[in-house]
Amino acid sequence: KAPVTLSVGDRPMRTLADDDNTIRPLTRQDAIDGAKLVEMLYDRGVRGGCVGLPSDEPPLMAPFESLLIGLRYARGGGYYTAHASTLWHTQYLEKISRVRAGSFGLSVCMPSPFRLEGTELDLVLAMEGRFDSIGVGSMPLMGMTAPMDAVKTWTQALAETIGAATVLQALYPAVDVTFY
Repeated sequence: KAPVTLSVGDRPMRTLADDDNTIRPLTRQDAIDGAKLVEMLYDRGVRGGCVGLPSDEPPLMAPFESLLIGLRYARGGGYYTAHASTLWHTQYLEKISRVRAGSFGLSVCMPSPFRLEGTELDLVLAMEGRFDSIGVGSMPLMGMTAPMDAVKTWTQALAETIGAATVLQALYPAVDVTFY
């Protein structure tokens, strides 16, 4: 039996304030502290890099700062940021990824219900021929775009993800398509 691996993403943009009652924007120091914590837990199966988008960086540069924090402070970081939502960002991320790893992948986390659309799909279409892999996920919101039942919501998310992965594999048969 393989050990459990926990992955930490960089999507958070806010964190709990010192008063333990309010939420505040995530800072560069928070992102560094989080990446160091992820690194400390590496031997316990925790993987990832930067734990969020630093709000105290210029908005256009914040996704790159997120990558740099992952590179500097966590051995699993610096490969990906969820905040590269423009073609400009994605083109630079491709260059960074090719230098670091030799390969470049994109992700499509489609909004529910049952719609293969969104900014990430637009980036995949714009970057056609320039990526080696696509990761596909789903974002059902229980009670909003999915049933108010955990099993039914999971079933919907699985159906959406498998459907999107099937469509993308048909569009790009030479590209490795995985789902999460």
